[in-house]
Amino acid sequence: GSLSMDAAGNVFLSGTYNGTATFDSASLPDSGLGDFYIAKFVSNGTFLWARRGGHTNSDFASDIAVQPGGSNVFVAATFYGASTIVGTYTLTSGMNFGNQIHVSKWTTDGTFVWAKAATGTNISTNSKFGADATGNAYWVGGFTGIANFGGGITLTSSPPNPGNTFVA
Repeated sequence: GSLSMDAAGNVFLSGTYNGTATFDSASLPDSGLGDFYIAKFVSNGTFLWARRGGHTNSDFASDIAVQPGGSNVFVAATFYGASTIVGTYTLTSGMNFGNQIHVSKWTTDGTFVWAKAATGTNISTNSKFGADATGNAYWVGGFTGIANFGGGITLTSSPPNPGNTFVA
């Protein structure tokens, strides 16, 4: 998991849980072997909202970033296997094995905006994410073999070995 703060001192958390995660009055049930969450607290620690993502296999968040001066939150996460559900999107990998990564965009009031996946033969589970004040988003991670970002963008390592990096 990770945490990030906005200019007003609000705290945004991301992480992973099994069973049910409880934040003040909000309960988030998991849908499989573990799901990821994002949550917002005001600077004095008062809970505002929490959201979840996941499916029947393991899902976990690796990073969270708040757009500086903006109203968006980005979450980098991992899912294992064929698919996961983030917000209103179902992301698929076409494989029943291996770690796949995705990034999702939420507003600072917790509204889901979009999600994008990178799938392949062996995607790193530790992708990181950042955003600048104008809304540009930056995603970095590692892969071995093939990383497919959709839209005809595929990276292939040559030779296939650990340590290949992508920036999107």
